[in-house]
Amino acid sequence: MLEAMRVLLVQSYLGRLGLSDHLVFPIGLSCVATALHRAGHAPRIVDLNATFPDEGPAEVLARLAGEVRGFRPDLVGVSLRNIDSTTRKAPVVFHTWLGPVLEVIRREAPGVPAVLGGPGFTQAPGAFMARYPYDLGVQGEAEEAFPELLARLDRPGTVPGTWFRGEDGRPRFAG
Repeated sequence: MLEAMRVLLVQSYLGRLGLSDHLVFPIGLSCVATALHRAGHAPRIVDLNATFPDEGPAEVLARLAGEVRGFRPDLVGVSLRNIDSTTRKAPVVFHTWLGPVLEVIRREAPGVPAVLGGPGFTQAPGAFMARYPYDLGVQGEAEEAFPELLARLDRPGTVPGTWFRGEDGRPRFAG
């Protein structure tokens, strides 16, 4: 029987919101959390974009650090909703926050696997895995692949839709 895991699911920080960007409920992460709960795991969602008016990037990353310390996850999943703001009036590149978010995870939960996913990730998974040193990635429908990945963390290459690092540290795709 699969041992239950504590899984922290993080909606990646988008930074300042542009003129056309609005706070969106993390529906995808909610679906993933439901699938993980049904598989016997203990998921928790943290939306880094649900901020207080006076909260800036430093406070958001400090809040993430507190969540990681308090929840003590066995694995952290980070969802990238969008790559950029898609507007010329307020251009923002959202994925640049993946690095600082991963630094907090590594510092607060050393040795805990970090998994990247979400609609933004799925648009260019190979590029994101090459640019950001996440351990694993889930391309496509994570509510299907993520529970399987937790069941086979020791052999992620057998889980369809999964990105993992080879012995040389380079990203590989399970197909």
